[in-house]
This record gives sequence, C-alpha cells and structure tokens, in this order.
Amino acid sequence: MKKLLAVAVATAISAPAMADLTIGGSADYLLTSTDGSVADSLETNIDINASATAEDGMFVKAYLQIEANQADQNASQSFDIDDNKLTVGYDVASVTVGNFVTSSAFVAGNDDYMAGAHGFKANASERASDVALNFAAGAVSGQIGTNLDEGGADATVAYIKADLGMATVAANYEDEDGVSEGYGASVSAKLADATVTLSYAENTQTNVGTSNINVAYGAFDVNFSDDEATDSHFYGSYKTALPVSGASLTVGAGATDDVTKVGANVVFKF
Repeated sequence: MKKLLAVAVATAISAPAMADLTIGGSADYLLTSTDGSVADSLETNIDINASATAEDGMFVKAYLQIEANQADQNASQSFDIDDNKLTVGYDVASVTVGNFVTSSAFVAGNDDYMAGAHGFKANASERASDVALNFAAGAVSGQIGTNLDEGGADATVAYIKADLGMATVAANYEDEDGVSEGYGASVSAKLADATVTLSYAENTQTNVGTSNINVAYGAFDVNFSDDEATDSHFYGSYKTALPVSGASLTVGAGATDDVTKVGANVVFKF
C-alpha cells in the first residue's frame, strides 16, 4: 500500500499542470438621449479564457467572446462571435491566430457619449486580422498582423509601443489591399494624478484626420476630439461602483456645434 501511495504521489507531482479555465462575462446597458431622441441598447458578452504554461515559459492561450446585442426594442437581436483566437509562444515573442482586433495607438477614451461619429474610416485602429506576431523586449512591445485567407482583402497592420519612463509613445499603420490606408500615433504621460493622452489618426488616401485629447482622472474620463471631416466633439463620463459586486454606473454627456447627447450606462461583470 505504501508503495502504491508513493507511486500515486510521484505521478501527481510529475504530471503536467492542467490548463487554467476562466468563464465570465458582462452585461452592458446604455441609455442615451440625443437632442431629445432616446435610444437604448443591451450587450451581453460571455468570455472564455484558457491557458497553460510549460516550465520553460512557453504558453498556449485561447480566448472566445460570444456577444448578443439588442440595439432597441424594434430591432432584431444580433448574436455573433466577437473574438476567437489562439496564442502560442513566449513573453518575448508569440503568434496569435484566429479572428481578433489588432492593437491600436489611437485613444478615443469612453466615446459612448460622443454626439457624432468620427469622420475617418481608415483610422489605424480596430483592424481585424487572422494571424499576428506579438513581441516584447524590455520597455518596447509591438504587433505585426496580416490575413492569410485569400478569400478576403489583403490587410497588413503594424503596431509598436515604447515606455520611456516619463511618457509612453505608440504608433501603428494599416493597409487594406490598397483600398484603405491609414496610420495613428499617440503619446501618454502622467501629470499629477491624471493621465493625459494625445492621439492622432489619418486616412492617407482622403487626408481625413482626427486628433483627440483624453484626460483620465480617477473615475473621470474627459475628451476633446477634432475631426477634419465633421464637427469637433466634447464628451466625458464619470464612473462609480454600485453596492452589488461587479456592477457599476457611468453617466456622461457630449456635444458638437449643434448636437448634444446625455446618457447613463450600467455594467455588470460576472
């Protein structure tokens, strides 16, 4: 019996660690009034994370996000997969495959309360890829992505970020089969208890650009966005925790030259 117990213990110790699996999500309800016109939406996400790491540091990570979105009571509900990706490698270099959004340098802040949309299209942000190389070396990290599927447009993206101590700078570039091309850049610095980020992105084909100033101070998020194709935007929000664990309430407002928007947002993370 002692020998059997010894073998069992030794087997348990030498066996590879099981993968870590986390299942969670969020429910996000947004109610806004734009010049008296009321709109609401409910988005529920289910997030599934799985990962395993070897003794030499090599890891495998899988992520899936399932999204259900109801724009309003008269609209049909959408149900789709937001992100579906697998990452293999080390902290210094890894490869991600699947369907996912690549890293972006442009920082728009909490734009739920923008009174209008950005005018540019190729804004060097939220470009989807199906394969990307991720790298990190000290204070520098980045990503290079493209599409291997010949059935779609050939898209190439590149992103790099550097922490310089006093400030963090980032830049990225995108090119989608010659149809849309753009770039973005940002610099972020800590000023007292506030983080100030200056961003710029431009569509190089139409020369339409947008600059944004984001100030994050505790629960406050304030932005000024100047778009060459549309009006300038002021918008901001304040977030506070609710008594229920995982729940929060955000209130905000925004304005352009002739449009105002106010709203409230309840988020429950589980």
